[in-house]
Amino acid sequence: MSFMAACHLAGAPRCESVRSPQIILVALFLTLCLCGCSKSPEQGVRAADAGRPEPVPVRTASIIERRVERYAEVVGTLKADQQVVVSSELKGTIEELPVDLGSVVRQGQMLARLSSREFQLRVDQAEAALQQARARLGLRGDSGQLTPEQNSEVRQAKAALDEARLRYDRAKTLIKNGDIPQERYDQAEIGLRSAEARYQEAQDSFYNQIAVIEQRVAELQLARKDLADTTIRSPLDGTVSLRHVTRGEYIKAETPIVTIVRSNPLRLQVVVPEVTVSSIRLNIPVTLSIDAYPGRTFKGTISRVSPALDEKARTLTVEATVDNADGALKPGLFAKVLLLVNKQSPAVMAPAESLLTFAGLTKLFVVENDHVVERVVKAGRRDGDYIEILEGAKVGERVAIENLGKLSNGLVVRGKES
Repeated sequence: MSFMAACHLAGAPRCESVRSPQIILVALFLTLCLCGCSKSPEQGVRAADAGRPEPVPVRTASIIERRVERYAEVVGTLKADQQVVVSSELKGTIEELPVDLGSVVRQGQMLARLSSREFQLRVDQAEAALQQARARLGLRGDSGQLTPEQNSEVRQAKAALDEARLRYDRAKTLIKNGDIPQERYDQAEIGLRSAEARYQEAQDSFYNQIAVIEQRVAELQLARKDLADTTIRSPLDGTVSLRHVTRGEYIKAETPIVTIVRSNPLRLQVVVPEVTVSSIRLNIPVTLSIDAYPGRTFKGTISRVSPALDEKARTLTVEATVDNADGALKPGLFAKVLLLVNKQSPAVMAPAESLLTFAGLTKLFVVENDHVVERVVKAGRRDGDYIEILEGAKVGERVAIENLGKLSNGLVVRGKES
């Protein structure tokens, strides 16, 4: 459209006479509007197509059913397999203390030593008393035990008894024939009874001295035991977890010296709810995780089961044995435990890469025809490359496994089965 035509449309009688700037601006505006309205229909269609979003390419996979192992999730505490507080049976001054916190010890290894001078003197004293008692019976050195017939006092008393019995027998014969008076017979009888009494006394003295020797032997053994107990030894293999005394300290009897723990294997003590009791058996494997070792798991086996439930809590106490050869685990650590309760149980499983977690929600995108449907699901435990879906999806549905961050409910996609 020419400028003159625009002037006529604006109502101007003659363009040459236009002098008003407002009229010129109106004419220019109308010219631009008419030019814009002159586009073809094909151009309008192409503009509409340009505004429609392109389908998002995604790979898809199917939700499957798989038989998996079922676990019960419980919590527990690691405890030492054995723990003992080693004490001194004697009083005395500590001369040696070669172990400290963290020292690894073996059964029979010396932990501490008390001053032994006094105890050695007691051994010497007991040995002298024993030799003195043996000498009273005529025993010398390490000679064996005597019988009563070997003792000199007993032999003398026996000889005197035999002589008195012989006199009595002769007097008894003579008194019958009237060859001796009654007085001599009575003397012979009294001599026999006295000899019998002396013989019995000699035997009693012998056995009394034997008892004294046995007492001296026991005293010597006790003295030697006390001397040996001045060296305090470890009753088991383990590690020193606490040292209670210091070198040079004077201690009383029964004073704790060190605490030793045996930490391989460890005991895992857990309580399981009543509903799980039927699945608990010996030798069931357990898997535990420790907050101190993120991403690492440890294995164990149920080795002890309480015979009764806690009536108030309705729980059962169970202990598992956990290998700790590398010493990574420590008694007292808190553990999250998975107990195997069913080896073969059907489960709905989705590829792990199909799940998207955001703001505490877990969701996946189900592909229906050429659109995606967003589903909020409840996920269970992981099994390899798949995660169990407890709620929100079913077997056979196709789900997107790529470009999840670009997807939204109802979005058009171009799917490709993996």
